[in-house]
Amino acid sequence: MRRSFSTRLTRAASALVAAMLVAGSIADGAEAGPRATAVSAGGDHACVLLADQTVRCWGQNDHGQLGTGRKTRPKRTPVAVRGVTGATAVSAGGRTSCALILGGTVQCWGTNDDGQLGDGTRTDRFTPVTVSGLTDAIAVSTGVQHSCAVLADHAVECWGANDRGQLGNGTRTPSLTPEVVPGLTNATAVTTGDLRSCALLADGTAECWGWSGMLGPIEQAGDHLTPVAVAGLSGAVTIGTSDRSCALLVRGVVECWDSVRRPSRVPGFVGVKGFAFSADGLQGDHQCALLSTGDVKCSGVSYWGELGNGFSCRFISGGGDGVQCPRSQKPPTGPVTVSGLHDATMISASSLYTCAVRSGGGVKCWGDMFSLHVIHSKPVSVPGLG
Repeated sequence: MRRSFSTRLTRAASALVAAMLVAGSIADGAEAGPRATAVSAGGDHACVLLADQTVRCWGQNDHGQLGTGRKTRPKRTPVAVRGVTGATAVSAGGRTSCALILGGTVQCWGTNDDGQLGDGTRTDRFTPVTVSGLTDAIAVSTGVQHSCAVLADHAVECWGANDRGQLGNGTRTPSLTPEVVPGLTNATAVTTGDLRSCALLADGTAECWGWSGMLGPIEQAGDHLTPVAVAGLSGAVTIGTSDRSCALLVRGVVECWDSVRRPSRVPGFVGVKGFAFSADGLQGDHQCALLSTGDVKCSGVSYWGELGNGFSCRFISGGGDGVQCPRSQKPPTGPVTVSGLHDATMISASSLYTCAVRSGGGVKCWGDMFSLHVIHSKPVSVPGLG
């Protein structure tokens, strides 16, 4: 049941962010705002790290996931997260976000029903709270209902939900505070999805734990409660996970794998310096590559404009599978170039949308919102940034 709920949350709510971007978009060349240096696309909200080391978020705020101090109606313009200064990274999850702070602490805010804020409680927090016991973190990743951090000694600690072993501590018991993932001593990065986690190791290999996917969302016999090595992977420099996992390799190509298939190359992507993807089922399965030129190419499903090249379908109320694609156009079969975006410096993807930071500190996003039935098949600027 958890997987069914969280997948619906990610698909429907994450698309709300994209829809609000359409409603609140501004034309390029409008009055400049603060410069973004990083963006994180979450389940029902998104966050940016600014050059002044503060954080702003936009999207849904029914569980305090924007960190403004109270629940509000959704925000279509990024708002400041209260009390966050000295941030060096930000990660937006399902209804939770976390920021890495100078000195090695981590602050989180939003929903906390599984202890994913790491403060020892299950109480939602409308402003950031410090994760208990973390004083030397160097990286953080927030999933749908759990979070993980890499420490200065290259160990990994995780907290939150653990019904599929996503904390990697050998149990299925949730934890309200960070717990060590045994056996990891040379991690350089960590990534968290819905029901699994993966760590990138210093030698370019990776280990993953949690839901294996092999036996489907209900059976648990195939779950990995402690880390297992990803067979056949080498030369990885970044890593991401969702319903499948992917890695960017040092030679500028991308390989993906799941519980059945070994890592295999994603066709059509070369010269890649950044990669983002979503793998939450048919309607959210897309991937995007940031090229060394600043262009972005995407492939996969484009029902809701996820590829950013102008192709999309439209929502049909009460009929069939809910979408109707134009008969005069064929869906892209390979990577396509995202329209009007040639100066991207990083990208981040959620179920039905993707965002990119531009060289001038602005942010553009493309995709759609499922429940509001708004499609934007080409990038639009996020108000108030860059």
